[in-house]
Amino acid sequence: MNEQSPPLRLLNSICYRLNPQTPYIISSPLAGMGHGHYVFYDSNINREVFQWMVAAEKTAYTEVGVSGVANIDVLKSFLPKDELFPPGNGGSVKLHHGFSAGRKGSWLELETLKKYFGEITSHEEMVQYSQLLQYEGLKCIYEEARRQKPVCAMALNWCYQEPWPTVANNSLISWPNVIKPAYYHVANACRPVLASIRVPKFEWKEGDDLACDLFLLNDAYEPVAQAAITVTLLYDDKEETLVTWDCAGTEAFKNVQGPTTHFRIPRMKSNLFTVKVTVEGKSEYNSVYTLVYSGKDVKKIPPVLYPDNINIGLNSSAEKTVFQTNGEWKPVTDVSADVAIIYGSNDRPGMTFGQRVQSWRDRGYTTHFMTGIAWGDYSDYFTGKWDGKPHMDEGQVRQNGDTVWHGRPVPYLVPTKNFLKYIKEEHIKKVIDLGMDAIYLEEPEFWAFAGYSESFKREWQEYYGFSWRPQHESPENTYLSSKLKYHLYYRALENVFTYAKEYGKSKGMNVRCYVPTHSLINYSAWQIVSPEAGLASLPCVDGYIAQVWTGTSRESTYFNGVKKERVFENAFLEYGSMESMTRPTGRKMFFLTDPIEDSPRDWVDYKRNYQATFTAQLLYPMIADYEVMPWPDRIYQGLYKTSADSDVKEQIPRFYSMQMQVMINSLNSMPLSDNKVSGSQGIGVVMSNSLMFQRFPTYKDFDDPQLSGFYGQTLPLLKRGVPVNIVHLENVSYPETWKDIRLLIMSYSNMKPMDAEAHRHIAEWVKKGGVLVYCGRDDDPYQTVQEWWNTGNNKYNAPSEHLFELMSINRAAKEGQYGYGRGTVYVIRHNPKEFVMKENVDKTLFVDIVAKLYEGKAKAGKLIFKNSFYLERGCYELISVLDEHEDSTSYIRSGKLIDLFDPALPVLTRKEVRPGEQAYLVNISRVSNPPKPQILASASRNYDERVGKNSYAFTTKSPLNTTNAMRVLLPEEPKVYKATNRQGEALEVRYSWDSNSKTCFLGFENHPDGVKVELKW
Repeated sequence: MNEQSPPLRLLNSICYRLNPQTPYIISSPLAGMGHGHYVFYDSNINREVFQWMVAAEKTAYTEVGVSGVANIDVLKSFLPKDELFPPGNGGSVKLHHGFSAGRKGSWLELETLKKYFGEITSHEEMVQYSQLLQYEGLKCIYEEARRQKPVCAMALNWCYQEPWPTVANNSLISWPNVIKPAYYHVANACRPVLASIRVPKFEWKEGDDLACDLFLLNDAYEPVAQAAITVTLLYDDKEETLVTWDCAGTEAFKNVQGPTTHFRIPRMKSNLFTVKVTVEGKSEYNSVYTLVYSGKDVKKIPPVLYPDNINIGLNSSAEKTVFQTNGEWKPVTDVSADVAIIYGSNDRPGMTFGQRVQSWRDRGYTTHFMTGIAWGDYSDYFTGKWDGKPHMDEGQVRQNGDTVWHGRPVPYLVPTKNFLKYIKEEHIKKVIDLGMDAIYLEEPEFWAFAGYSESFKREWQEYYGFSWRPQHESPENTYLSSKLKYHLYYRALENVFTYAKEYGKSKGMNVRCYVPTHSLINYSAWQIVSPEAGLASLPCVDGYIAQVWTGTSRESTYFNGVKKERVFENAFLEYGSMESMTRPTGRKMFFLTDPIEDSPRDWVDYKRNYQATFTAQLLYPMIADYEVMPWPDRIYQGLYKTSADSDVKEQIPRFYSMQMQVMINSLNSMPLSDNKVSGSQGIGVVMSNSLMFQRFPTYKDFDDPQLSGFYGQTLPLLKRGVPVNIVHLENVSYPETWKDIRLLIMSYSNMKPMDAEAHRHIAEWVKKGGVLVYCGRDDDPYQTVQEWWNTGNNKYNAPSEHLFELMSINRAAKEGQYGYGRGTVYVIRHNPKEFVMKENVDKTLFVDIVAKLYEGKAKAGKLIFKNSFYLERGCYELISVLDEHEDSTSYIRSGKLIDLFDPALPVLTRKEVRPGEQAYLVNISRVSNPPKPQILASASRNYDERVGKNSYAFTTKSPLNTTNAMRVLLPEEPKVYKATNRQGEALEVRYSWDSNSKTCFLGFENHPDGVKVELKW
């Protein structure tokens, strides 16, 4: 082929017709290109892809491939059951390209499977091992092509997608649009920056020298800084470091070769092992290679088919931003987060669950799955369609016999073992079979006022070994009832998540399991029992979503004798309780915010409280993963009042959708930070799951209005500008829990310790120099419930007596200060609720004591009281100014600042934040690499940035019917600025230039298909 070949002449004519001013230059190589091979192992030349690809060294690989079997569900959809396995060389299997498609054995390549894995004994084994060969082969092709730069210019696999049902082929996507594992591995191999090894062969034996060449591949526009790279061998339950490389970095578009590993392959028990390449601090550069070991008495194990970063090559290199939706993709709800969490697995009229999932995948989203564990669209279970028996008796029931409804006809559930069996078989299995490797079981909730159903009574008998007792008759019955409710949902999540992981493992998948849940603070306030912190240590739980939003944080609290909403303060404590729940256990945490809420309000109210909760979440710089919104259909298409005193309703105003999108898109680049929010550090307040056990019913000798026992320990300090930490009693055995804690506040007036072990850790901490402030009269009726501190050999009147005795303090210690080891204990004989329910008492009864101990005994410095919080995260700055404070002055911030709470994105030199307000700013003077053109803020997500000598271009996406606002940093004012849609049509652009900050403002209408922006100067 040359420049006069008809296809190239045709392409030239098309380019001329579309844009006659732009020259057509042939950039593809015309000589030295290569086609094939199309199989992992070519018996004709007795070579694997690992050998023939290295030897080829072509200018372009325009048609290469490795075959792989389709996913199991795809095969079951068109093959007769009796032909699934073993696959006969004829009939439907041959018709659908299992045999004799490219050559005699193609595309199943059973002889190749047998060569590496021995006799294939099941359909699942055939699929898993075939897909392993496909993805490792294609990874080799793409990574080797990149290593051969600049000789090699490109690599294309044949083919991307298959248009009709095939048993096996070279495609990454099977008919009818089902992604194969190779899709994700190819995406991994094409990441702009990649730590890579050249593997000489696939099959290894004991004594072989594992000699792999190490590379850092860079196809990015930017140079790569110095990197510490480690290559590790993982086999059986062992781990060996093969080589470490302190790479000096590399220039833009340039690869660099490192050392070669040399390691004698040991005897292995399993037939698969992995080599992992990790880059310190840059997990997005990491690579993993699965290879086969051949030897005697080797156990076959299934491969892990999907990479950990399963969404690579789509929106992001990490699952950093997510949202949940029960709808299909629509242009008006395309919010451009990394992950769409699809809610509910039921089919709907005109659309199956699989089609709903695929509608998001087709738009580039990674898809996860969420459903309720306490309620949901499970009519087939309730009506008996699933197992022939109706189960409406498994709903939670009030004392008067009424079912507790989540909305008729959906009850809140008592999670029986039979229900868990249904969830696993009908929902969890279904979504894993569809390739979804992250499962969220949300809101494990048992209402405190429920506990009267027959199913609950049966669970009581089984758990306690004696007959059910009405919870309203005594505090002890209430406590026992709550413990059982806690246990039932702990059991439910452990049972279902364990199944999900085991079933996923059988299919070669690493299924991750998350719990979206309200905070312990909110569940306690709303009188709901849930496992909460108890789940954080379960091996089957990978993390949580902290469901904190205006609806939870506007729950009224007492402070200084006044009961009212304190949204920011409540949100700060709620997020803090969720962060501290997972930090010691290393579990992942997503923080959620909601631009609206469940209750119908007005848009002004939504905006004010959204800013408060959004600021609160960002004041925890150790968390940088977010659920940016739940239910985008409700947010973008719902009708709500225009103001509090108006009955007029409208969809989200343009100014608010613009601001909201600026805020949520900033989360995609929100960095982790070691910075701490301003204020005196090191004060912790203890919480326990049992906080939920004393909420309902109330008794004449005990009441805790609005959870004031907890807020009495936190708000007197928080409202004075002290950023108190939450310490979960369930986590005190972890050393990480105690990091940076200098003074600990606790009370058993509103909660009780679940076991005695926690006291030993607290006593040990005090002995080493910690300061403990214990508040409480210990006179509530729950002190005497039948529990560990008053049963067996223990004869304590209250659990605090056990703790005091461990610290050599009199069991019935009076108010005052005590010493233990190098530490200090101070007992305040007031219940914490008294500190906030009465006016002007918190300072004398509580705050002054804490300040004296903090400064004198903890030696933590001066306890600073102020009316604000401030935090820096990269170029972002967060400010919140507190009301109800003796200091009513505003917080003033100066500099070159972009106000992200203003949809106009103004550049300010001075920002004033008044009491009761928050601010979210970009400080332009702290932007990384300021000479580089870059987007500092936008109401859209941005892709495909291209920086030229005198130009900057990118594509930006956001939902339809919304308006974009962008603030762009440039070296100088642009002479040309334009925005065009997908059809190449010019859009109207609002433009302004700020010479002081060297930023331009751009505004235009958004589109989920993308708007191309070009700037030239």
